[in-house]
Amino acid sequence: MTKDIPGTSIELVRLLEVFGPLYRRHVGRELPSGSPARLRALAVLAEKGPQTMRDLARAVGATAQNITGLVNALETEGWVARAPVPGDRRKTTVHLTPEAAGRVEADRDEHRRRVAALFESLSEPERSALARSLRVLIGRLEG
Repeated sequence: MTKDIPGTSIELVRLLEVFGPLYRRHVGRELPSGSPARLRALAVLAEKGPQTMRDLARAVGATAQNITGLVNALETEGWVARAPVPGDRRKTTVHLTPEAAGRVEADRDEHRRRVAALFESLSEPERSALARSLRVLIGRLEG
């Protein structure tokens, strides 16, 4: 087992834990489609078209339970609709409603603007180093 430099690794984990909710609150504030998770689900549907619940959950990185709650809320609000899968009565697909398509693109543009504004205080080399480091850590966690 390697000896940790006091505080370094633990501080990084703590900073990531603090960053996550702050980031979600910052970029999700006042977007009509809501949270980044909702925006990701809507973006997947906009880019890839209708998805099964399982495929949508996988694309968004959500559990079956979470995606069900998310889709239920989006459906209630008129963002998505469900349709049966021809030939398989057990499955349904989720798709954007016609009214939602334009709203999703506007929200995605606003989300990109907010993310760019958030990271503009970092130089390009700093952003690249952060991205490389996070990819390494994600790779280790994914095994």
